[in-house]
Amino acid sequence: LGSHQTSQQQPERVVTWFGDRQRTYGEMADRVARIAGVLRECGVGTGDRVAMLATNSDRYLEYYLATWWAGAIASPVNTRWSAPEIIYSLNDSGTCVLLVDQAFAHLVPALQAQAHTLKHVLFFDDGAAPGDLPDLERWLGQVDPTEDIGRQRDDPAVIFYTGGTTGVPKGVVLSHFNLWSSAMSRMAMIHSSPDAVGLHVAPLFHVAAAGRMIAHTLIGGGAVILPAFRPEDVIAAIERHAIAEVVLIPSMLQMLLAHPAFDAKRLASLRRITYGGSAIAESVVDHALSVLPDVEFIQSYGMTEAA
Repeated sequence: LGSHQTSQQQPERVVTWFGDRQRTYGEMADRVARIAGVLRECGVGTGDRVAMLATNSDRYLEYYLATWWAGAIASPVNTRWSAPEIIYSLNDSGTCVLLVDQAFAHLVPALQAQAHTLKHVLFFDDGAAPGDLPDLERWLGQVDPTEDIGRQRDDPAVIFYTGGTTGVPKGVVLSHFNLWSSAMSRMAMIHSSPDAVGLHVAPLFHVAAAGRMIAHTLIGGGAVILPAFRPEDVIAAIERHAIAEVVLIPSMLQMLLAHPAFDAKRLASLRRITYGGSAIAESVVDHALSVLPDVEFIQSYGMTEAA
């Protein structure tokens, strides 16, 4: 809803920055409608599962929105899994289409051989598609934008896999209302301005990062996306884009503060750091508060089943 509204009322507003590329809400809406068109041409129907195995990029947001636009259910793949774990999740979720980037294209033959419900694997990245993989970017120019299927509040939106403590990962089904209500609850507790640029460095296959991005998009905000956590890249991104908010796990925060490139002056735009995912040492909190006295620190606790 937020993406629709902003793309119609402020199509020139920037939604994502990734490297030297930025995309507006208007551009994203067109791409999402075309990606959904490709998915429909691949036979994706209402309720089918579409997976993505890729590092963080601006395409991750397009993947979520296009999957829902096509009436399907997103099932993002944990990039830290082994090949057998990935194959298990694809079979368990009944995934029919998988999007991969350059980093994971080498796994495609094994996945195609052992993921029994998988019908199509599409390359979704910059550069030329390896081997004979269909190139989604090239396909976009050959399809017309498709209409949004218009999923309802109780329709399944996503399957996030959570490890728990024993056995194989468990797929947690969340509805569109689960995601929306979680975003609304968060913004009621922690106000975010559409003008405050957020930084996304945590993996977008995880509910915490994905939920934060969804919330930011609902209000028409902009997001800088990094492919992985590197302290020097985080510091440079905050300085370059005047980042106001970032979500980190405690180990990331500790590495950021200890890095030789850390300089509080370079983080002058930062107004909020939300951290969670594991316990944090009191010494790290004390140090963070002392070197970043103008930054609000918020500890967040959540679980996949609660969106």
